[in-house]
Amino acid sequence: MIKPNDPSYIKLANTWIILNSGGGPTPDKPEVLLETPSDLNRVNTFLNLRVADLWACYKQRGDKGAFFLTQPLDNQLGLAMLHA
Repeated sequence: MIKPNDPSYIKLANTWIILNSGGGPTPDKPEVLLETPSDLNRVNTFLNLRVADLWACYKQRGDKGAFFLTQPLDNQLGLAMLHA
């Protein structure tokens, strides 16, 4: 993690991921508000990331305060999945 505060900047290989927890309108989007879902059982976006060791990533991110909907689960393809 490059910058841990809001917004957070995470560098993965040649990609930067910027995480925002919320905020008010911006000059280019004056009518748009960013907020967390009011119902955590209904979402309209998701992000899949592949990591070498899912359990280590799950523990490391959880230790830093990440909230996960489930523990990692194996799917039919033998890939472990994590829902955050």
